[in-house]
Amino acid sequence: MLDGPVTDHTIGDTRAAILRHLRSNPGARPKDLAEALPQVDAATIRRTCARMAEDRQLSKDSSGRYFPPAETSEHPKEAGE
Repeated sequence: MLDGPVTDHTIGDTRAAILRHLRSNPGARPKDLAEALPQVDAATIRRTCARMAEDRQLSKDSSGRYFPPAETSEHPKEAGE
């Protein structure tokens, strides 16, 4: 069994690390992420966050802070549940 959301295991390591950090620390800026993820250089984090926002894997506010996407159920409730 894999630990965590399915998306963490179907995307690249850098994207998964960013998502894991943002779930615990929503509203982080790329600089914050670079400090928290020293194994990834700051330029890569900036580019990856921008691409993830374009791909709707993250949301971004007007001040440049990133947030994880709203969690959705993988198994919607059936009618009558």
